[in-house]
Amino acid sequence: MNIFRNILPGELAFDASSYSTVGFYMHNTLDVEVVLLTESNTDWQNRLRLKIPANSSPTDVNIYFDDFVNTLGQKYNNEKIKGLVFSVQGNYQSFQPFEISVSNVVFKTVNTLNAPIFEKVLVKKMYSYPNPCTAVTPLVLPKVMESANVKIVDMNGRIIKDKT
Repeated sequence: MNIFRNILPGELAFDASSYSTVGFYMHNTLDVEVVLLTESNTDWQNRLRLKIPANSSPTDVNIYFDDFVNTLGQKYNNEKIKGLVFSVQGNYQSFQPFEISVSNVVFKTVNTLNAPIFEKVLVKKMYSYPNPCTAVTPLVLPKVMESANVKIVDMNGRIIKDKT
């Protein structure tokens, strides 16, 4: 069984160059192969992957991008990421009962001391309300500016409007 987690809608890919790890909570009674789907990978046999052993209780898992390796021994090379696949590894001979849950998937940065860096920053973001909308919605920008580039993307990842 495979669990697919797209990062962005449709065929869009995520630039993870400012992150070093992917983290999530997992409970799996059989081994699970975690696959990092990148924008440039077209050969499923040559996917970037890592095996996680079975966990009898929910476990916090953090994987460095460098730990993902393909069959040629190549590692993740800062390519854009399309998604993650969690693949239950059975014995391929007979049915085995299993349990799996994956939650709280997040990209992280890890500093050398593995200690969090706290900064007092107030971040304002652009938003629209209502979201989703049908025909018209106001866009609220975080600050007054002369111009802005706005892309409106539907749930399938198609760019509906690209305006400056």
